[in-house]
Amino acid sequence: MNWQPEIDELHQRERLAHHMGGKEKVAKHHAQGRLTVRERIEALFDTGTFHEIGALAGTAEYNEGQLTEFRPANFVFGTGRIDGRKVVVGRDDFTVRGGAADAAVMGKQVYSEQLANSLQIPIVRLVDGTGGGGLTVEGAEAMIRLVDLCRTLRHRGDYRPQRHTSPALRMGA
Repeated sequence: MNWQPEIDELHQRERLAHHMGGKEKVAKHHAQGRLTVRERIEALFDTGTFHEIGALAGTAEYNEGQLTEFRPANFVFGTGRIDGRKVVVGRDDFTVRGGAADAAVMGKQVYSEQLANSLQIPIVRLVDGTGGGGLTVEGAEAMIRLVDLCRTLRHRGDYRPQRHTSPALRMGA
């Protein structure tokens, strides 16, 4: 069996994910004097060390079996190095749904915390506040998993207080 069409679609999804919320929303972001999530991460990390995880998560639309549109989840995270030290980083993408949480976002946030814990490396969460969106059932379930993870870390003695660079709390504005 030839898997090339499926592999090509995965590459296409990844290319579309890097368009974030689209040219218009990226331009609006830049007009406000703000960097996109990927630009911020690129500036933060040692050159060429960022490896994104979960870029393919999102919502796809098809027409007659062909991918026609892809809206990525609006949380970008991965691993890389800052001053030579490996870390996990995550940030909401405000060009997609204004950064408001959806089910994929919560799942990716929880996984980023679990990954940092299992690799025993720091996590850097770049936080901005939003007006927020509605919390879905999937989002609520993911938040419960995050709370369970925090309890586990606290019980093991691995819980570390967080230093914030904005007035927003870790779980939103």
